[in-house]
Amino acid sequence: MDLIFPSKAVYFSGGGIHGMLKVTIAFPNGATVTLEATEPHMYREVISSTREYLSLDAAPSQNGQESPAASSNGSLSTNNGNVSSDQQFLEFCQKLAPAGDMRRVVAAAEGARRFLAMDRVSTQELGALFDFMEWPKPRNFLQTLRNAGRSDFRWLQRVPGSSGYYSVTDQGRREIISEDPEQTL
Repeated sequence: MDLIFPSKAVYFSGGGIHGMLKVTIAFPNGATVTLEATEPHMYREVISSTREYLSLDAAPSQNGQESPAASSNGSLSTNNGNVSSDQQFLEFCQKLAPAGDMRRVVAAAEGARRFLAMDRVSTQELGALFDFMEWPKPRNFLQTLRNAGRSDFRWLQRVPGSSGYYSVTDQGRREIISEDPEQTL
C-alpha cells in the first residue's frame, strides 16, 4: 500500500503469517526510513514514529488540519500542546466503546480521520489501528468494510480512485459516533 504525502512516499506492509508491520518512508532527497515491528504490542511505537517522520514539515493534512508536530520528548502533540494525537485517538475510541466489528471499524476510521490525519482507511491501516487499540480483529476486515458500506447501513463509502479504501459517511457518524451526545460531528 502506498500513501503519498506532499514531500514523502510511505509504504506499509504487514500481516501475513508472521504478523510483521513494516513502514518505509522515502523522502525526496533519496533518504529512506524503515520501521519494523514483529510483536503486536510494538505496533503503537511504529505508528507513532511514522507519524513523527511524516509531520516533520508540519504541512497541512489532507483534511485541512495541521499535522501534529514532534515534541522534544519524541511524542506527538496537537495544537493544544497537552495531549498527543495518539492519546486523543485512544480516548475517542475508548469513550465510544463500540460493540461489534462494523461499529469498531467505523469508530477507528473516524478517530483516525479526526486525530491521525487519515481521511481514508484500508484493511492494513485498520489492522494497525485495531492492534493499537488492542481490539480483537474481525475474521475478514475487507468483508467487514463491505458490510458497513452496504445499502442496509451506509456507514462507510468507497473512496473513488483508491481501490480498497473507505471513508466514514455522514450517516455512519450519526449512527455510530453520535450515540454519545458529547461527541460532535
